[in-house]
Amino acid sequence: MDYRRDSTVETGAPAPNASPQPSPEGVPVKPGGRSSPGRAPVRPNISREARLRVPRPFRSLGARHVYRVIGESMSRFGLHDADLLYVRPLTRGNARSAVGGIVVVSLNGALFLKQLTVGSRGKVALRSGRSGEYCVTITPGDDCRPLGQVVASVRCLVDG
Repeated sequence: MDYRRDSTVETGAPAPNASPQPSPEGVPVKPGGRSSPGRAPVRPNISREARLRVPRPFRSLGARHVYRVIGESMSRFGLHDADLLYVRPLTRGNARSAVGGIVVVSLNGALFLKQLTVGSRGKVALRSGRSGEYCVTITPGDDCRPLGQVVASVRCLVDG
């Protein structure tokens, strides 16, 4: 596929100043995460773009990593296939600041792009941007690591 960028840029509110976090490059990424017992399999919808640099305006928002959207599962949030996402690092300690936002997580060995929500009784859930799509509720047995929160996106158009 041949991708070209247009000038459509969406930015979120500036992230609070956070100390640099370890790069998610060391996170093992599998083509599909294992599902917890009784769960439907979930396909990853994001990939890391390690060779791309974060532009200065997005670095000022806290972004340190670039990812590419795979598929249309987050289209309700304006994130479409092949869009580039600029992400500020998160850890379990500062993940609370990302509740309600769009986050990149490593869940049971696979990368996902979802909306981070906290429901009744403090249940943490990862929601898709497409109605009717599977919502993942994080359980104590899950290996869930928040990697970052999206602070900006750039629309990539596919030449047809």
